[in-house]
Amino acid sequence: MEGLANVVIATAELVEAEGRALRQEVVRFLWAAMLIVIAALMGLAGFSFILIGLYWLLLTKLSTPVASLTFGFVALVLAGVLAWIARDSIR
Repeated sequence: MEGLANVVIATAELVEAEGRALRQEVVRFLWAAMLIVIAALMGLAGFSFILIGLYWLLLTKLSTPVASLTFGFVALVLAGVLAWIARDSIR
């Protein structure tokens, strides 16, 4: 009977220790995921400013419709390249 009680106590202690370890790993994972999301948003903001700057640069050299068409074409090409890279990385 005492052996069974020791097994139950040891099992409970093991579950408690594993629960603590799991909690620490979940907190680390969530922290890393949050930092990745923040980095992605900041990268998106930076990329947006670069695109806006390029558009304004085109506006100084070309008329508004031509600058818009040129910039739209360049943006579509960039989107296609990124989609192609994403497609290849999934395979």
